Amino acid sequence: MVLAFTGPQWSSEFTLSGQLALSPAPAAPTQVTATISWQGTGANSDAQGLYLYDGGSPSQDGGISGWTLLQGAADDQLYSVFVFSTVIAAGTLTVPTVSTYLADPEAAFMFGAETPNGGTSFWDGIITIRFSAAGYADAVLAVPYTQTAE
Repeated sequence: MVLAFTGPQWSSEFTLSGQLALSPAPAAPTQVTATISWQGTGANSDAQGLYLYDGGSPSQDGGISGWTLLQGAADDQLYSVFVFSTVIAAGTLTVPTVSTYLADPEAAFMFGAETPNGGTSFWDGIITIRFSAAGYADAVLAVPYTQTAE
């Protein structure tokens, strides 16, 4: 699984690509959840939460392809966490985790909260995604973002 920051120099916009692997394969249909959070760091340490892009319709909104949004909303508003869920069939070893926005898997679908600073913003922080499924140890992906200087 890959989390890639795609935005301009001072943006924590990101995409997800790849798949989550389960071993052994579940013997029965299994719900998998992905809980996504953002904690600001450094000058942005007071910032928490993320924004999920509103595409104007459910098929165009930001999300994870084939997953259902359980907590948060694709409405360009700040939420402390987002929870996505999917149910996989018995015998499934991998779960695709590809983000999408405007039906484009290469478009950033969400970004972390920022702290305004004299007409600019601080964006530093850490995206954490916790994947959970009954009977399996949680898998945690934590990726830091540091804004670059001009």
